[in-house]
Amino acid sequence: MTVLEMSFSATVLILAIVIIRTLALHRLPKKTFLVLWGVALCRLLIPFSIPSRFSVYSLADMLKNNASTIDAPDIVPVVYNITAAAGGANSVQLTDTATAAATMSPVIAVWMIGVLACTLFFLVTHLRCREIYKTALPVENKLVKNWQQGASDKAQDGDPAVG
Repeated sequence: MTVLEMSFSATVLILAIVIIRTLALHRLPKKTFLVLWGVALCRLLIPFSIPSRFSVYSLADMLKNNASTIDAPDIVPVVYNITAAAGGANSVQLTDTATAAATMSPVIAVWMIGVLACTLFFLVTHLRCREIYKTALPVENKLVKNWQQGASDKAQDGDPAVG
């Protein structure tokens, strides 16, 4: 089992725990959820798995084998490149879309979608909270003042670690 498959199984387990917690929050003892989260933690930390006939991956393999036996016609889209020749006449070239567009791995596509979703979420959250940031006041705390004093003393001494 690859790291990606183990991460996917941990993700499925965590989603199942969240759903169980949502549906049975007041019906199950709180220790049950601690045990379930402990199982998810073990799934994330232990780098191997025990093989079983009853697995998501056995179902996925079965579906993949069934899908691969279905014959689909090969349809190759064609892109027309029209370019102006030196003599003023247009020339038409046929190119395969496989060569016209760069292929991207599905894993990278899912990763990029996740990165874009997280970026969008944090950007929208930041933009909504800008007015709250403007009304923020400095913290009056002895620990913070000592830290600031120590940092300013180091800056005056020419410490390159302070920036």
